[in-house]
Amino acid sequence: MTHVRADEAKKRARGQYYTAASPFRLPAFRGWAAKIGLGSMTVLEPFAGANNIPKMLAADRVCKSFVSYDVAPQDPKVQKKDTLRSFPKNFDVCITNPPWLGRYAAKRRGLAWPDIQYDDIYKHCLQLALDSCPYAAFIIPATFLQSCQFRERLETLIFINGKMFTETDNPVCLALFGSGGGKDQQKSTADTNILEP
Repeated sequence: MTHVRADEAKKRARGQYYTAASPFRLPAFRGWAAKIGLGSMTVLEPFAGANNIPKMLAADRVCKSFVSYDVAPQDPKVQKKDTLRSFPKNFDVCITNPPWLGRYAAKRRGLAWPDIQYDDIYKHCLQLALDSCPYAAFIIPATFLQSCQFRERLETLIFINGKMFTETDNPVCLALFGSGGGKDQQKSTADTNILEP
């Protein structure tokens, strides 16, 4: 096994999938960005890794101000911070590809499991972002739609056709969340705009 394959296997085992293709050119994302005024906001990237998402957003001229964190930064512009334990506050928007790791997969791989209420770390990350930010855009597994969770503020779900990551071929979606709704409002999948590019 080459060094590159060993590195990819290590990232995959920990649920670290670095975003390799930009979904930020899609019209639905552009519409959401315009609606919330993303161009004038500072974007929080709490699980930045190699900082690919801010680089893509800047290259696509969607926005230009970012603050990036990661527990193991892979880029000099990413600040070291364990955002699972201490999520950043005072941001209006969070755009990220959080870690994906299910409880069963972590157990099978001998990895420690955090004390969280969800069966996958990406869901915990999403809860942290929604509790802290009025707006969020998350690149997450397409199986998210079957979970029937986090519907209150979910506005649009975009299924991504094509390879988003170098480490996995899992089907992916981009989930766009707004500030409206609230926990008391019941929302179903039928109330969400579901798109395939």
